[in-house]
Amino acid sequence: MELALTCDLRVGGERTRVGQPEILLGVLPGAGGTQRLARLIGPARAKELIWSGRQVRAEEAHALGILDRVVGVDEVETNALHWAAELGTGAVVAMGLAKRVIDDGLGVPLAVGSTARLRRSSRSSPPTMRASEWSRSSSTVPEKRNSPAADRPAMSDRYELVSRQLQHIYDGVVDRRAASPLEPWKLLERAAFLEILVREDRHSLLEIGAGTGVHGRFFADAGFDVVCTDLSPAMVEHCRAQGSRPCSRISCISISAVSSTRSSRELSPARAAGRSPGGARAHSLDARCRWRVLLGQYGGIDRDGPFADDPYESKRYFSLLPDDTLLAIVREHFTIESFRAVDINSDDGEHFQSLVLRA
Repeated sequence: MELALTCDLRVGGERTRVGQPEILLGVLPGAGGTQRLARLIGPARAKELIWSGRQVRAEEAHALGILDRVVGVDEVETNALHWAAELGTGAVVAMGLAKRVIDDGLGVPLAVGSTARLRRSSRSSPPTMRASEWSRSSSTVPEKRNSPAADRPAMSDRYELVSRQLQHIYDGVVDRRAASPLEPWKLLERAAFLEILVREDRHSLLEIGAGTGVHGRFFADAGFDVVCTDLSPAMVEHCRAQGSRPCSRISCISISAVSSTRSSRELSPARAAGRSPGGARAHSLDARCRWRVLLGQYGGIDRDGPFADDPYESKRYFSLLPDDTLLAIVREHFTIESFRAVDINSDDGEHFQSLVLRA
């Protein structure tokens, strides 16, 4: 029974009997049975079952809340799998957030749990969900207006607001970014990717989040036709200045210009580097072309929010993903050929996540 109590939902057959008989042997239920049962059906009912050691039939277990469904003896597994598949067609990202908020809120004051709910729900706006999930979850809500934006969840009002804020921040730090030297490990990652592209006889490169264009300049000097994109118009102009040098092969476009005609989720990155500020985790990457991809971002820990040491005056909101979470997301759309956790001398375990992918 202890194993069943660890589940979110439980299905039992008509002949099912459950209980905590350990007290009859003079011992306590193990594996967290006393704690989970009390949280599930309340302390008074849990004490009665544990003290008596009696087993209850399926109907009583359902009434107590131990079982969520009671079905025919031969239908238990089929019903459970069907139920899981049915839930799996819903907005699973939002459902996961809801599960975490509920679980984290157990055993804490209501005000604390409500604060956690508000904090997490602020992260679960449309950009944190797959577009298909947002479409499913929002399709049950009556549409209040008819507009093209309704078909582009990634370009919601919140997305537009965050984009404008980030544009303003990055427009003001172009000179500072351009004067900042590159860390040695970035040079090594860049050189390793260049070696792969040369070995495969590649000739063009798309850089998303190009910043000041320093990496685009490097690949252009190596003979590649480079397209640099960035959210900041000022960064894009700086990239163009990089491309004005002799023998340059750089084109520059603004992400906002691309987004005005197609969702930014449809872009397949050929190279991406840097933290992902703005609070929106990139849960959807489209792979429609035969790309060789270098995907790079900071992570290795599960952390959302502003950084106290963020040098920018308007503090940005970052979303850092643990390695296993990032790899699971990427595997849905790409073949992972290599993954490296690059040490950046962080005190909290954060590192740079460098992935070479094939689409």
